[in-house]
Amino acid sequence: MQAGFHYQHTSGVYTSVWGSTVDFGAGSEATSEFDVAAGWAGPMGDRWAMDVAVVRYLYPGTGEELNWNELNLGLTLNDQYSLLIGYSDDALASDADGIYTELSATLPISETVYMAGQAGYYRLDGDYADSYKHGVVTLGWGFSDPFEVAVKLHGTDSAAKRLFPGMAGTRGEIALTASF
Repeated sequence: MQAGFHYQHTSGVYTSVWGSTVDFGAGSEATSEFDVAAGWAGPMGDRWAMDVAVVRYLYPGTGEELNWNELNLGLTLNDQYSLLIGYSDDALASDADGIYTELSATLPISETVYMAGQAGYYRLDGDYADSYKHGVVTLGWGFSDPFEVAVKLHGTDSAAKRLFPGMAGTRGEIALTASF
């Protein structure tokens, strides 16, 4: 189960909260994750937009050892093509640096149907001393404002499977969202 809330002022300053149930397997007490963000997003001319945010990843009831922060910078061209770069000096609560990069594209098929793709790479230092890749392909349909249904296929490389046994790999998702 997942839910999120995002509020943005006309100045571009925003705050958001996203929450989900999680299961990290044996040895972890985490049952939920909350990502709390504060940032600014807005246009940079006619074709470009920028988003700068600080995100705090929280795992209630597990103590401070799983909580960590990340600084994100996103650039978007023509509301279709995006680059996201994230940095943390405590990536995945490992006490080590990590840099995340993601390229994405959204291509409209019709007024209500779109296709999207994301490719991400996370370089992890310290305890992980490895990097991993992941990708997502999405087919979405905005069938009745404000509702949308999306079918997603997620995949990771073998490094992610080594780093996160039982959690990484290929999976499908069907999501129903409402935006107000």
